[in-house]
Amino acid sequence: MNATLWTCPVCSHALERIDKQFRCQQGHGYDIAREGYANLLLAHQRHSASPGDDKQMLRNRREFLEQGYYQTLAERLALLVSEDCQQRDIPEYRFLDSGCGEGYYTGLIAQALDEKCQEKRLQLGGTDIAKDAIRMAAKRYPAIDFAVASNTALPVADHSLDCLLRVFAPGSDSEVARVLKAGGLFISVTPGPRHLYALRELVYDQPREHAADIPVIEGLSHSQRSQLDFHLQIQGGDIARLLAMTPYYWQASEEKQAHIAALASLDTEVSFQVDLYRRAAIPASEEPAEDGWARFQKKPG
Repeated sequence: MNATLWTCPVCSHALERIDKQFRCQQGHGYDIAREGYANLLLAHQRHSASPGDDKQMLRNRREFLEQGYYQTLAERLALLVSEDCQQRDIPEYRFLDSGCGEGYYTGLIAQALDEKCQEKRLQLGGTDIAKDAIRMAAKRYPAIDFAVASNTALPVADHSLDCLLRVFAPGSDSEVARVLKAGGLFISVTPGPRHLYALRELVYDQPREHAADIPVIEGLSHSQRSQLDFHLQIQGGDIARLLAMTPYYWQASEEKQAHIAALASLDTEVSFQVDLYRRAAIPASEEPAEDGWARFQKKPG
């Protein structure tokens, strides 16, 4: 039997890996897919038969990202997480990429942690509401724990994570505060005001800049905002892939989609807002019960 990052989505007790299932002490079981992930998304949490990004959008995202267009962001995130791990005087570091998609950022962060935090036990995971995304991620990165789950109901214990990442993904701020330990780090990546502005000009008649405000999250303090701004020269088929991996695709008419796909090159601004938050001290009334993760830590051996 092995402890995992996950808790049961029905009763919130810790899940153990037993043979080819995750099981909790209440007897709820979840099969482990051939690729190694678990589906912890309950029926009432689905908004459609196949929630989240579809296979084609995921393939386009993977092919685009693997060309290195967003490598600057990936390297920044890997540095932030690995530095946080190194600076914290703890024997174990627990990280979750919430809304991880096909796992591009998760995989690069895991690589950095493996290289720079070898003295710590690492518990690394990723969640996404799209089963196809998690299947792709688990197949590519078998050393990371992946689960199909909603960002608004993460299957992890209260105050159990050292770091939570959310890149361009919707989520619940109260859920962030619930899952982070005292002093835990939340990294939020959102589009800067003129992110992909040239692409948006091809989709919308009057494109608007993204908001630049810094959200207030109860229970967390905002410690830093950094903005990554640069230009990309995107060539050929990567332009259509970029459109297809963004929400702009659904706003573009077939005529505009065809026009964008026919472009030989596109020069566009790229802008990422990277916000860092820290979890404040946790009131005694909110401390997690010992029948969760602490129960496994006290097991002999």
